[in-house]
Amino acid sequence: MNSKEKIINSRLSEDCLICGTFLTGFGGFLLGLTGLKRSSVNPNVCNRCNMHIEDGKIVEVSILFVDLCSFTSITHELGPEKTHSLVHSFLNTRTEAVIKHDGVV
Repeated sequence: MNSKEKIINSRLSEDCLICGTFLTGFGGFLLGLTGLKRSSVNPNVCNRCNMHIEDGKIVEVSILFVDLCSFTSITHELGPEKTHSLVHSFLNTRTEAVIKHDGVV
């Protein structure tokens, strides 16, 4: 299990953060039999609420834009493998912070 999966698993909400539907326990199990379960896109909401989010409903969001300064020169210096490792590490730490605050990447 990688660090992203550990954080996701440790921070999962027991209920849908939008409608309050049970996502765990016996209630979550019963609802899962009817097809109502955690969204694969945002595990802290049910798949029904996630469908509404994706349908263009107006929701309040915060967006994080990231610009890596001197990225072109860094790629020339490090090469593709080390650049990938650097960017991957950078994005993992940012992903952990976003998920910790019930965000979606």
